[in-house]
Amino acid sequence: CYFLASISGLAEVPQRIQQLFESSEINKSGKYNLKFFDQGVPKVITVDDQFPCHGKNPDVPLFSKPKGKELWAILLEKAWAKMFKSYTNVASGFIYEALENLTGAPSFHYENNQEKEDETWSKIKNADLKKYVIGASSKADSREQKSGITEGHAYTIISVHEVNGHRLLKLRNPWGKFEWNGDFSDSSPLWTDQLKKALQYESEEERNIFYIK
Repeated sequence: CYFLASISGLAEVPQRIQQLFESSEINKSGKYNLKFFDQGVPKVITVDDQFPCHGKNPDVPLFSKPKGKELWAILLEKAWAKMFKSYTNVASGFIYEALENLTGAPSFHYENNQEKEDETWSKIKNADLKKYVIGASSKADSREQKSGITEGHAYTIISVHEVNGHRLLKLRNPWGKFEWNGDFSDSSPLWTDQLKKALQYESEEERNIFYIK
């Protein structure tokens, strides 16, 4: 989830994903070169278009599952696994680690319980204004699942909003399911027509995209 949240954040600006590929064309020989970074040093990783699939359903990839005939996400995932020797070795990690390897740029990790809420909000808001890729993760606490937040899970912060006295984050769950059902969820009574208009809010958006306070 941490890797998918990272590339999902990069994909908000498609050029950032395109820069990872040597070519955007389909390679008939099934060979693709991708550029990652190892401690800031560019590193080309070559992968083919053969992916591990479920034994009972050979048409379903074992890990990430593309929409339609997309290849970019599962190619990135395979290159990521190759960089660290196997899919098993990249089963867990942190968004900031993935972003450093994907972009070559420094990334920062903050624990929101180590500073005041205003300080955390200011950092998130400034990062959004600068169009940085921002992610978030939940604690390994099963109690959170009752509200629709998956424990120990990574999310992409799509945008940051301060409207009518509310501080709201627009998040994407890379799994495409398990949506927030607390304040400012689709069924929340806190939504007003004025707030919906200000945020161009659509309750029929994909289930994996939601607002949270």
